[in-house]
Amino acid sequence: MKDIIVAGSAGFCFGVRRSVELAEEAIAHGDRPCYSLGELIH
Repeated sequence: MKDIIVAGSAGFCFGVRRSVELAEEAIAHGDRPCYSLGELIH
């Protein structure tokens, strides 16, 4: 499984935090591979 690493100094708005949370949940609880078409956040 891949890890999502976020810098301690990173500051995120609600939408970015939610995107990362959803990706982490999909990876942790999904029974299928999780893909992203491009960058998750910019």
